[in-house]
Amino acid sequence: MSGIDEFGSSAGRKRAARFLPALLLAFMLAAPWSVVSAAEALPELLGQVHWGESSPDLLQQFPGAVTRLLRSLNFGDSYVDVVLDGETIGGVPVVTFFQMDKETHGLKRIQLERPRHGVNPPALRAISAALNAAYGRPDKVCIVPARPIGGYQAAAQELWIRGTM
Repeated sequence: MSGIDEFGSSAGRKRAARFLPALLLAFMLAAPWSVVSAAEALPELLGQVHWGESSPDLLQQFPGAVTRLLRSLNFGDSYVDVVLDGETIGGVPVVTFFQMDKETHGLKRIQLERPRHGVNPPALRAISAALNAAYGRPDKVCIVPARPIGGYQAAAQELWIRGTM
């Protein structure tokens, strides 16, 4: 995504619709970060992603930027075998998991997660503010409270739905 200013334009809406039919945002948060300008908030790389792309497509589209995992991570209805590390959203470093549909093997959702041992509310607020500035308010929000069964780790998910997806 090249800039939030373009989001209001027809081309910007088309780019957003291409990128956001269903974006699952899972936060594991870390060190305090300030909210940066909307133009700097979202990596250009994510603006180039298309739903339904295969893992080999992602590897070819972003050579050297993504890593193919030796063993897939299971997410129930999806799996991850391609990961992007080193991007930032809202000035906060994130790890990007490209979740592939188990039936079609196409890109189903994108999960953004804070790197290990980097968890705190200011990072959540910075990432959420950047995404809200780019795409508006999420269609659904799920807050998972800190509980013993989850290792006393709170979490949040924000879901943007576009079109019929």
